[in-house]
Amino acid sequence: MKISRLDKPISYWSDNKNENVFYVLYQSFTTWDKTLLGVIKLHEESLDIYSGESKEGREFISSFMTEAYSPISVRYLNVGDSYIDHQIKKHLHDIVTNISNDNSQKYMVKQLLLHMESDDCQYTYTEVKGISAEEIAKLMEQHRYIYFKSEDLNKSFYCGITNDVDIRMDQHRRDDFPIEDDHVRAYVCANVEVAKQVEGLLGAKGYDIGGQNAAGNGAVETSCIVYFLKKGELM
Repeated sequence: MKISRLDKPISYWSDNKNENVFYVLYQSFTTWDKTLLGVIKLHEESLDIYSGESKEGREFISSFMTEAYSPISVRYLNVGDSYIDHQIKKHLHDIVTNISNDNSQKYMVKQLLLHMESDDCQYTYTEVKGISAEEIAKLMEQHRYIYFKSEDLNKSFYCGITNDVDIRMDQHRRDDFPIEDDHVRAYVCANVEVAKQVEGLLGAKGYDIGGQNAAGNGAVETSCIVYFLKKGELM
């Protein structure tokens, strides 16, 4: 089967030309419109955000990504997982949090903050664009028995589709149910129709797929990510 594990969509970068500047990139798996790049200046505690929704934003983000991911690039350095790196990420998070609190109407700031906070969750992404809906559903069930308790009933799991896992999980927590261990397994399909088919196949097996238990409730064209999670207990 043609499948591959994907890195999380968020990454952090330092600038070798200016130690005062850091970048937070959220690279959407589904659409340019949801891709964001935050440029943070530490000393000033300032933030500029570029969105892939605009032509200028796409051009700026694309230029940054081309250089950052170039094997010969010396300007940008990926911030990793060492203790010092975690301290840097925490500082960046605190700056964005303060800016978000001071600018309650700035939607992009809050979205970037949500993506940064989701980095601490157990979200895993797998690309499955090269296989059928039936094969994806089979893979998801295999992962369910590997990564969750085998005795859990199908109805205790929720399966859905989305174009942004971070935003959708935030909606579930606020409106629907807790997510056990913040553990979500997400699969990037070729298109929304495949994602809907997978959701329907798992719904037929007894997984909770929401609404009237009909696949594709409220899905938009870019909702090509199908996911499942174990529902936590409501307090």
